Amino acid sequence: MDKFLKSNLNKKRMNKLDLVRIKLQVDKTLFSEHHIDSPQSALELLKEDIYDLDREVLMLLNLNIKNQVINATCLTMGTINSTIFNPKEIFKSALLSNASQIILLHNHPSGNIEPSTADLEVTHRIARLGNALDLKLLDHIIVGKDKVCYSIREKYPDYFFGSLHDLSKKDFESEIEKINNNIEMDFDLER
Repeated sequence: MDKFLKSNLNKKRMNKLDLVRIKLQVDKTLFSEHHIDSPQSALELLKEDIYDLDREVLMLLNLNIKNQVINATCLTMGTINSTIFNPKEIFKSALLSNASQIILLHNHPSGNIEPSTADLEVTHRIARLGNALDLKLLDHIIVGKDKVCYSIREKYPDYFFGSLHDLSKKDFESEIEKINNNIEMDFDLER
């Protein structure tokens, strides 16, 4: 094969562009058309999957505008006192599900359902990011043993309002820098 032809073939291979498709893959069906009207009703759906675990797990419920559950996903499984996640995973699942609202749930294997400072900071940050995407965080529920739970929304409703759009340019840039520098967020119940 002559040199010119080989050169053109190599250029075509370098300019190759793969067409990809991103979609949700259904793992198993757990429930359908369940209406969420309280932290307990959200917890009822996942109680078998989150109670009595020996490590922290962060789960997400994707909901439609009528508070009906579209699907649920386990975002991360951590250690006995923390779990690390990337906020992009929350929003990827919600956007691919065409959700208009979400609920986060995570457990505290120690049984202590009081939120850590990190739990509260993450909740506020995810709520603001979601509001900027028109994707409302309805609640962040901490699950303990013996079917007890703590609704961050019930105790700290102000954490669920505002968005990045409401910030001044300087504060917006600061918040984006925090998100970029601390993209993996850590729930730590022992703090």
